[in-house]
Amino acid sequence: MYPSTTNFYITNPAFCKTTRLVSLRPADKFHKGSRSLIVSFTERDCDSRPTEASATVELSQHAEMLRCRCRCRHSRHHSREGGSKPISKKCWRGPGGFQRIGALQINSWAEEVERFPTPGTDTPGPTAHCLKPRKSVFGPVLKKTASSTMKPQKSVDEKQSLLPLSRTLANHDASATRLQQNVQRLSSSIMGSLASHRESSKLFTPLRLGEMNLEHRVIMSPLTRLRCPGSFPTPLVTEYYTQRATKGGLLITEGMHPSLMGGGYYGAPGMFAPEHVRAWKKVTEAVHAKGAFMACQLWHVGRAAVSISLGGRQPVSSSATNIGYFNRTTPGGQKVPNETARAMDLQDIKDTIDDFVHAAKCAIEAGFDCVEIASGNGYLLDQFLNSNVNLRTDAYGGTKENRARFPLEVLDAVIAAIGASKVSIRTSPWGTVWLPLDADPIANYRYALSEVEKRGVAYVCLTHPRTDLLLEEKTKMENMYAAIKSGKVAAAVEDLHLRHFLEVLKTTPVLASGSYDGENCFEEVEGGELDAVSFGRWFISNPDLVEKLRLGKRLTKWDPATFYASEAGSEGYTDYPFGEVKDEEAAKC
Repeated sequence: MYPSTTNFYITNPAFCKTTRLVSLRPADKFHKGSRSLIVSFTERDCDSRPTEASATVELSQHAEMLRCRCRCRHSRHHSREGGSKPISKKCWRGPGGFQRIGALQINSWAEEVERFPTPGTDTPGPTAHCLKPRKSVFGPVLKKTASSTMKPQKSVDEKQSLLPLSRTLANHDASATRLQQNVQRLSSSIMGSLASHRESSKLFTPLRLGEMNLEHRVIMSPLTRLRCPGSFPTPLVTEYYTQRATKGGLLITEGMHPSLMGGGYYGAPGMFAPEHVRAWKKVTEAVHAKGAFMACQLWHVGRAAVSISLGGRQPVSSSATNIGYFNRTTPGGQKVPNETARAMDLQDIKDTIDDFVHAAKCAIEAGFDCVEIASGNGYLLDQFLNSNVNLRTDAYGGTKENRARFPLEVLDAVIAAIGASKVSIRTSPWGTVWLPLDADPIANYRYALSEVEKRGVAYVCLTHPRTDLLLEEKTKMENMYAAIKSGKVAAAVEDLHLRHFLEVLKTTPVLASGSYDGENCFEEVEGGELDAVSFGRWFISNPDLVEKLRLGKRLTKWDPATFYASEAGSEGYTDYPFGEVKDEEAAKC
């Protein structure tokens, strides 16, 4: 009966929660001097775990704000040291066992308007990242006053927006029908206002990356899907990318092997033969017809390959090391153990650089607007950067400068071939995919990225430390914490972020990928920390992701079972629906 308001957010500083309002309905009991509503919502905590809950929202007599009191149902909360501890009887709660978590100024439709201090402190939240005042994505910028109330710098004309609603809510004898109408009107107003603010977000403003003039900053990440039998794209691949193309948007392709030795996965595409150029030209033409741009990622897997996928040849890497995983390599999806790689000699290094140059030229000939060099996620270039995998003692190993030499030589050669404005690079400083965490990731990758900064490339894409497709986010973070605390990594737990690397990229546009969703994709772009955000799995299951983010629509959940296919079928590839789906099929994000 009552409309959903899926984009109404409240921040709970006491628990570092973000609340998404799901539905409104009249409360069973009215509070004196106000009308009350029952709110059903979903919360996500710092670990992105959803929690179903409900709350009572009081509409004050003068309709100045919504006050939300949430019954405390959480079994744990965060301590200042970043850990967690059980809630005790002294847990801060308001009257009647309700915890006061925030308020919403009706005349501003702001995301955050009040912060309540944690008991015994003068601060509003438990951890450092919770204390930083945020700009509201959906409303005016808020600033804190001496009264500890967050007030908007600008407000809507109250004569047009507040007085009718205020008079209605002040009438304590209003009928249940009238209250229902007010709820519907309030819900519609919130939804309309928030949708408007989403559309005006910086995320949907123009951005220039090299020679590409984007109209929004929602980027599609490179996603290995293994739908290219024989390493060539089919018409289904063309349909897949065209579905996700938007005017002024940027799609980054799945990784393409620059040579036969760079391969390792059946169904992954290549970019080194004339047939590859002709096949991918059909894809780029279809994407360009929709007004979108397309970048080709060049991807040498190094020791992640096995000899069965290389025609019997031994995989190569920076050193003779073994990845230690099982790899899916055969057309039937059979998994075989990885082998110990052969350390590349100087001729191997020269040949591989030439392969990247040839592949980059092929990509431009195929109609791609940019070439992205894959230098992260545990593949070949990352195997040279990582101090725990690169055990060399020559000019390509030992010091951070030497370990970065080969990736930078690849970058320089590709720039010389097609121009810096058409070249980009992707890396993962905190990566643990296919390799252990680097012994000194901050110093190592700051140096490498400072050298990239000098090259004037189109963009750099960094991967957040929380991202690892092989492990659950919680498991990965626990592994990283353990490595740091054991003394094997020259970093502290509080260093697990991208700020160290953003500091050296002063002029180069920066994209970031890693667990972004319909809620958290706005803040870093709004705050100027990033120039754009890159989505992976949400683009798989939402071909119209850009439109959904713009309008605040629910996102469709992906099916991991169809990420990689041994057969080039449409299931989980081109058959995801456009538009919103039913509640039970929608992702809780």
